Amino acid sequence: MLVKEILNKIMVKELTIKELADTYDVSTRTIQLKIKKLGYEWDSKQSIYRYVGEDPEPLDLDFSTLISKTNKMPAEQKQTNSEVAASVSNVNESESTSASF
Repeated sequence: MLVKEILNKIMVKELTIKELADTYDVSTRTIQLKIKKLGYEWDSKQSIYRYVGEDPEPLDLDFSTLISKTNKMPAEQKQTNSEVAASVSNVNESESTSASF
């Protein structure tokens, strides 16, 4: 879907950021950041995105090209990373305990 189609659907409330995030299997924060990086800013009073960028407005850009499939981590990898982080913090805690003796 093109950027202009997405922005129009958000403006007329046919599409939400949450639905868009679910479509691309990313977080709502990721969608918001991608839109912001394109040069848009959320106007909460009018509930629309306003273009504030300096380059020509990227209306005909395919939004799916902004969502990189290579940056996504599989669920197993996310779990493994958190397990490694937890075990590293346990090692650090035991080192600081033994060092205090």
